[in-house]
Amino acid sequence: MGIWALPNANSLDVVKAVRKEMAIIQKDLPTGLQARVAYDATKYISDALHEVVKTLIITLVIVSVVIFLFLGSLRSVLIPLVAIPLSLIGAVFLMQMFGFTLNLLTLLAIVLAVGLVWMMRLSSWKTWNATSAKEKRRLTRRCSARANSSARSSP
Repeated sequence: MGIWALPNANSLDVVKAVRKEMAIIQKDLPTGLQARVAYDATKYISDALHEVVKTLIITLVIVSVVIFLFLGSLRSVLIPLVAIPLSLIGAVFLMQMFGFTLNLLTLLAIVLAVGLVWMMRLSSWKTWNATSAKEKRRLTRRCSARANSSARSSP
């Protein structure tokens, strides 16, 4: 007998319910007859889900190390450590709110989006820090020039 999950159903929940029912059916079968699940695609989905979680953890570590190496500030490392998990929680919440399920395509999209967003964010932080450093040097020169000119003009 073939069982297919509906498009809006969670495959992991469907297979869990099928396995539960199979155990009940197995008890009622005549001696010598066995019922089993011939093909279970959720093993692949579970493996992919574990790989995505592992990839996201590795991403957090790499992003933290790279940001610390480029910017040299623990404060700037704390931002992505808080923002990445919060954005993922928000994305999963919105997916559930709009009726989407976690499948291989959405998991791939989440991993790619996190990587792209943080790559762009790192480059913007680096640019902002470089601009801030230039601005600080310019303001320091201007202040010291004013201090020198006021020191010369005072009697």
